[in-house]
Amino acid sequence: MLWRDCGIGGGIGVRCILRTPRQGAETDVDREGRRNLNALNPTIRAQYKNMLPLGIATVAGSTLMTQVLLTRLFSATLYYHYAFAVISLAMLGLTAGGMVVYAAVERLPWRDATVENLSLFSSLGALLLATAVMIQVSCAALSFITPLNIIFNFLLFLPSLICSGIVVTLILTRHSQQVGRLYAWDLCGAGTACVVSIFLLDWVGPINGLFFNASLSALAGCAFARYVTNRRLRNFANRTLLALSLLFFGNVSLSLLHQPHITVQYAKGRIAQAFEYEAWNSYSRVTVSNGGNPAVRTIAIDLGASTPLNRFDAAALPYQFKEGLFNLAYHVRPISSMAVVGVGGGRNILSAIANGVPQIVGIELNRAIFNLLTRDYADFSGRLGERPGVRLINAEARSYLTQHPGQYDLIQISMIDTWAATAAGAFTLSENTLYTREGWEVFFHSLSPRGMVSFTRWYRPETMVGELYRLTSLAHALLTAQNISTPRRHLLAAYDRAHVTLIVSKSPLSAQEVTNFNQAAIKQHFTIVLSPAQAIPELAEIVDTGKILHPDAHASLLDISAPTDDRPFFFQLLSPMGALKALEGSELQEGGQQFNLRSVTTLLAILASVTGLSAALIIFPAYRYDRSALKAGREMLYFLSIGFGFMFIEIAQMQRMMIFLGHPTYALAVVLSVLLVASGVGSLSTRSLTAGQGAWRLWLVAGIVLALGIVMPSLLACFRGDADWIRVIVAVFLLAPLGFGMGMAFPIGMQSLAARGMDRLMPWLWGINGAASVVGSVMAVIVSIFVGISASYEVGICCYALAAAIRSLPARRIV
Repeated sequence: MLWRDCGIGGGIGVRCILRTPRQGAETDVDREGRRNLNALNPTIRAQYKNMLPLGIATVAGSTLMTQVLLTRLFSATLYYHYAFAVISLAMLGLTAGGMVVYAAVERLPWRDATVENLSLFSSLGALLLATAVMIQVSCAALSFITPLNIIFNFLLFLPSLICSGIVVTLILTRHSQQVGRLYAWDLCGAGTACVVSIFLLDWVGPINGLFFNASLSALAGCAFARYVTNRRLRNFANRTLLALSLLFFGNVSLSLLHQPHITVQYAKGRIAQAFEYEAWNSYSRVTVSNGGNPAVRTIAIDLGASTPLNRFDAAALPYQFKEGLFNLAYHVRPISSMAVVGVGGGRNILSAIANGVPQIVGIELNRAIFNLLTRDYADFSGRLGERPGVRLINAEARSYLTQHPGQYDLIQISMIDTWAATAAGAFTLSENTLYTREGWEVFFHSLSPRGMVSFTRWYRPETMVGELYRLTSLAHALLTAQNISTPRRHLLAAYDRAHVTLIVSKSPLSAQEVTNFNQAAIKQHFTIVLSPAQAIPELAEIVDTGKILHPDAHASLLDISAPTDDRPFFFQLLSPMGALKALEGSELQEGGQQFNLRSVTTLLAILASVTGLSAALIIFPAYRYDRSALKAGREMLYFLSIGFGFMFIEIAQMQRMMIFLGHPTYALAVVLSVLLVASGVGSLSTRSLTAGQGAWRLWLVAGIVLALGIVMPSLLACFRGDADWIRVIVAVFLLAPLGFGMGMAFPIGMQSLAARGMDRLMPWLWGINGAASVVGSVMAVIVSIFVGISASYEVGICCYALAAAIRSLPARRIV
């Protein structure tokens, strides 16, 4: 067979123990492998060596795209925190793949042939991925929101990721003399895939994107199959690629022709409603449906949040849109210019027109919704952006208002909640940045001297109070930061059956303005809960002190502290004590937002699950097949440290840069791609290192991470008001050194193992590194939510310092 004659199986295959040229003595197996390689046809040998980097880049990129695309798909079919749960569990498949190579290498179909297994598992993983996608979107049972379904979805996608883990582990650990170069290609492939996944989401959506991704993995299987003489395996790889390519192109064509095709049929436990329009991007799925009323369409975002799209009717404006809880600010004082944050279907724009506001700026983050109003449904909605005095802007509100400071009499932010996870994952909601103290300061500075900001959120007395309490806490933090000694003179709030509107005025409210508000609220049968003259006890305490001094049993379990850019998780309302109570089985009542409270408890449950599974994957193979591996505690701690460190820093930077760059797409494209590609360059730089040079490099990494952690907050604050392209450049310059440094740690560790003749432990330690990455991603989010993003970054610094200290210890060999 070709692989045997070429020495690919016996020489550089599974049973070959390899070292870098300058490290350690050559063994008999090394000599045999070298003789077989020398006997190769030089052309074939060169082709195989050149194909390996492309192969691992393709498989790594495919795996990263799977993670990104599944995050988006699961956010649409489940809720965002369940999407995070499934992805975290499924990514353990990569760790399991490494453990399969370590524990069952003698049981693989071609135990001596790396290339045979690369072809088989690349093609098989592609086929399993496409099958899992078709089952997930068409099976009603998998869309119900239950813990059992998390397990089912996890098991559905686990096999394909195990196959990917096997392929990557085989390439990295069976060609250890090239580990720096191959790991560099692995990271660069993953970094490139970040950008590709954004285009796939915008052009074809996550389902077709996953079919494309499966085709890409099958293409890698075909490339490996060129060096396989087993005809059945070659035919399997070729037919898999053909079938998946036809599936991708066929489904895309049918969707473009508006013919029946594979799409989301069940979501969040119910049948996906028939829709007239569908669009995907990296942070939402937007659909438009007709509920039977010819004057109204419904825009749904991930089927978790919706907004009406009204047919424009000038005669009906005064009757339908002039009054209402959302419009109380118009009654307080005259409004000559305003900004609407989150245009949605245009209801607030119609209200502003009905109330005679001459200058209106509508700011909409979601490009798909913006296109609805300006292109696809422009005639239906009355071409709002072309009406006199109205401008519609596609931008993130904080960034736009920072770069275009205005003098608005009113900034209106009503019910901005998508519950849609961005493709970046990590509880990164696109609306997080609107509900922080720094965000409110941007709004405050964009007001005219007598301007107001109006927020509308969910509220029911005694059963859904957390969001109002937290809004009021934000108002207290904002006003006290402006040296305002009497915050209550600047606040008004009233509620109806399910919503509350809080108005924050830049200047003190006059007696007449308070009277205007009271009269409008009473006339429309709203209940006043906060004004300069009156307030319910809890709000009075929050306004005066920033907290509830004597909380009841329910309020004591809530975290109502003012969110900041360092803790921008407005919707995660549970305190640590509340999260523990919820885990113990206590039922928390927060009305319609019960699912959102469960996001924190779900996160803690994920941590317990992935920690337990990771421990089992690490300990069982070593205990069952090679107990001497358990003696490698120092090496295990090293790979755990760099796995945890990378994820703590990556998650922190993802959340930090989303605020700085002002757009979830930028955060995904810039942060992930720059970190991964720069890490690949850092890995490539380790090729010329000797066995004793790794320690000082790791101390350099720890120093780089520490230095950037010190200067980064100040630098980001300096450039926050600059143009988008300037902020992107600043982000790249700050992230590239981080990635470069962190990318050196893994190949340094692998080279150290090869130098000490510990090659057999490479797959096991690679799996440990992967397990640390999965557990670390969950822990980083928990630390960010309860302590802060900066704390998550500081944990990453400590992890790299620990890795450097371990590498500085005298080398030893595990027999």
